[in-house]
Formats: sequence, structure tokens, C-alpha cells
Amino acid sequence: MRITRLLLLPLIAFVLCLPSVAARNHERDPLTDQETDQLRDVADDPAHKIALYQKFIAARVQNLDHLRAGAHAQDRGSRIHDALEDFVSLSDEVADNVDEGAARYADLRKTLTDLIAANSDWQKSLEALKAGAPAAELKEYEFVLTDAFDAAKANADSFAAILEKQKVDIPRLQKEAKEREKRRRERE
Repeated sequence: MRITRLLLLPLIAFVLCLPSVAARNHERDPLTDQETDQLRDVADDPAHKIALYQKFIAARVQNLDHLRAGAHAQDRGSRIHDALEDFVSLSDEVADNVDEGAARYADLRKTLTDLIAANSDWQKSLEALKAGAPAAELKEYEFVLTDAFDAAKANADSFAAILEKQKVDIPRLQKEAKEREKRRRERE
């Protein structure tokens, strides 16, 4: 009897976890197949990959702006919710790629400058969305809108810090590389 209970408990726990695993597997991918292919083509180029993410996020924000303007759009609240989820997901991805590129000492100074400006515009679009949303509709996506604000704010801070660090590190690394190359040529 005791052995049966010991075997039954893990089985019950497993069965209870199945719905959450199934739900996780049905999450929408924020990228289209074409966007995924574009990212795959530039997988080894952090700056280009980040620029693509910026383009994809800008398209999601443009969609949000379009939905915001269409006051009578069918399922508007639900569609805004989905677009905001995509924004958050892609914002997290671009942040991860910036961190990865910076850790590899890729020169992201131009890319980050553009990304910081775009992120500022995205924050303004999110603010306009919140300000213009009817109270009843806002309840449909208020939580994910807060996540979007948080992601944009965190990225603004992170990107600015990484850019400042790169303004110091990249010229130093380029100078060191030139000196190593010069010494190598002198030895030949």
C-alpha cells in the first residue's frame, strides 16, 4: 500500500504538469518564418542581427500604432495584447543579442546609437497607447503593457551603459590589435 502511494504521487505530479507544458508549447513565435531565415543568415554578425531585431520590433510598434488608431477594429484589445507580447519577447531577444555581442567585443557603437533612438520612439508609442486606451480595453492588456514599459526602460538603461563602455573599450582594443599587427610584421 505504501509503495503504491509512493508511485502514485510522482504520477499525479506529472499529470498535473502536462497542461502547463502543453500551453508552453503552443506559445506564438513572435517571428515570422521569413524573419527567422533573415536572422539565421546573419547569425555570425551581431551588429547586423541586432539591426534586424530593431527592424522587427519597429514593425510590431507600427502595428500597435495602427491598432491604436483603429478605434473600432475587431478584437482590438486582444490584438494589442498579442502585439505587446511580441514586443516584449523581441525586446528581450535584442537585449540578449546586445549582451552577447558586447561580451564578444563586437563593435556595436553605431548599432547601439540607432537602437537607443528607436527604443526611445517605442517608449513614446507605448505611452500613447496607454494614454489613449479606453479603461475597459486597457484591462485586456494592462499587464503586458507594463511588461513592455519595463522591457523598454531596462533596455534603454542597459544599451546606454554598454554604449558608454564600448566608446572606451573598442578604440582601445582596435589600437591594441594594430600594435600586435605592427609587432608581427616587424618580426617577419
